[in-house]
Amino acid sequence: NADDTLNYSRAATPRLPAEVLLDSIHDALSIPADFKSYADVKRAGALPGIEGAYLEKNPHHDDRFLRLFGKPPRLINSDAERQNVTSLAQVFELTSGETLASLLDARDNRIGALLATSGSDAEMLEELYWSTVTRAPSAKERDAMLAHLAGHRGEDKRKALQDIAWALINSKEFMFRH
Repeated sequence: NADDTLNYSRAATPRLPAEVLLDSIHDALSIPADFKSYADVKRAGALPGIEGAYLEKNPHHDDRFLRLFGKPPRLINSDAERQNVTSLAQVFELTSGETLASLLDARDNRIGALLATSGSDAEMLEELYWSTVTRAPSAKERDAMLAHLAGHRGEDKRKALQDIAWALINSKEFMFRH
């Protein structure tokens, strides 16, 4: 039934909507969102629309992320306004875009907090997994990630943890509803 898209022959796994995806990234990295046109709003799901990203010459990167991933400006009261298609620009945003890069580089994010606690590599790895994909790493994943972390100290340890967080956020398990 691999090619059968009719009659509910298998479960469809849609990508998370723009607001949920951005809120999930912010939650995983423990950084509140920042929207230029809505200073009091800290969750993308609470935004009425994203008119700022459409109208302003220099919107905040969170606003641009939402627009790129299909959040409509809510000019009409219809879900038909939403764009759910995937694009190469979305891939570039998740792999090397400003939003994820700035959240990973933020000194006060979850990675910074983990490094400040001086926990073991295994404890930090487990915390990253639970906060991102809401499960513990498998034995195979744990071994591979601990090997990646081994021997890193200081700023190198931070970069290694950023690599792991980046990989988890870009995983299908994180980005798709299942």
